[in-house]
Amino acid sequence: SEIMHGKFDYIPQIGMITSVYQVDEQSMLEMAEAIRQGRVYDYILIEHPEDITKYTYIALMKSERLIITTLQDKASYEKLKRLYSFTGSSIGECVIVCGKYHQDEYCVWKNDNEIKIPVSEYVPFSKDFNIENMENSGIYKATAEAIR
Repeated sequence: SEIMHGKFDYIPQIGMITSVYQVDEQSMLEMAEAIRQGRVYDYILIEHPEDITKYTYIALMKSERLIITTLQDKASYEKLKRLYSFTGSSIGECVIVCGKYHQDEYCVWKNDNEIKIPVSEYVPFSKDFNIENMENSGIYKATAEAIR
């Protein structure tokens, strides 16, 4: 797939199941590492599956800065708490983005006493979430400021 250029560059989502293209998590991380070594970009964002695999763990440990996107529910909190118990302070600078946020529902991150990672932003739930709307509404701007 071709890199899309604009206010920021990105590789569009793969349209089919990645296994059709014989792309697995390891090869995607190898591609990200090759991009990092080129030193063209200040930031490289990698979207991982929900499960923590050995490849996800390797990427976490190599990262200087992390943005962890999670939901506001207890199950998401417990998953991140388990991850944090494995990695602790050995990961780089880290912030949490609470995505698909519903203001009228309980948010576990507003009462967190165990995971000492700051929440940089609460991104509201939207059925029309796309890159253009994200840019126009300033979503993730606070997160970008938090990791500079």
